[in-house]
Amino acid sequence: MADKTREGSLAEIRIFHELGQLPRTPGWLSCRLNLDPGYVTRILKTMEACRYVTIDPWQNDRRQRVVTLTRFGRDVYRELRAFRERLARNTLEALPQRQQRRLIRAMTVIEEVLTRDSLANLLERNAEANLSPPS
Repeated sequence: MADKTREGSLAEIRIFHELGQLPRTPGWLSCRLNLDPGYVTRILKTMEACRYVTIDPWQNDRRQRVVTLTRFGRDVYRELRAFRERLARNTLEALPQRQQRRLIRAMTVIEEVLTRDSLANLLERNAEANLSPPS
């Protein structure tokens, strides 16, 4: 059975990462991270209670909400990034130079694939499905 604490922490970290780029709506976060909207809402309420984020009406459409990292949340986000970078650096330093270069090239491709826009992926999958011969 999955460890709910670890799962919650991972989802929070993913949300921190997205909010570290720009303020986002809960719906955008749910779609981008492929998480249940109710689950995202619960995480955001917890993050708001911890004063990591503020959740305010969106200025263009008061029915929508926008989530923004607070100053404290940005500090936490910077610490998370620094920790992740130290961990990656330590892992790489343990490898020979040749293996470091191979791993970095592979990680670049993985990051590129995983951060690609969901809409672009959907359009490409639909195009592939239309080109595939019927089974």
